[in-house]
Amino acid sequence: MATRRDPNRSIRRTDKGREQRLRASQLGAAAVQDAFAKVITRRAFADRVGIHATTLRRWETDGIVTPDLVPVLGIRTMVFTETDVAFGRAVKQRLEERPGRLSVREAAAQVREQHKT
Repeated sequence: MATRRDPNRSIRRTDKGREQRLRASQLGAAAVQDAFAKVITRRAFADRVGIHATTLRRWETDGIVTPDLVPVLGIRTMVFTETDVAFGRAVKQRLEERPGRLSVREAAAQVREQHKT
């Protein structure tokens, strides 16, 4: 004679497991968000300076700004400093003051020269 299972028992167990997995996932996501909130990533840099991500990539290619490669939760991440953000803002401001008359490299050189003195 076969024993019958209570169908409600397996559903409850599945729901409980699903809830535990969801909670663990939420905790993991919060840990990742906290870790990345402590550093200035490319996206954060672009937002703080007020430029597009594509513009930032061009600046990196041209050597205007150079992020550090830092492990964040074991993930190699391009990270900027507050000094980099201030420099980026100054370059953007210089370009806005003289639209079309300065290249990004010229604006960066002027900002670097200004900060030397």
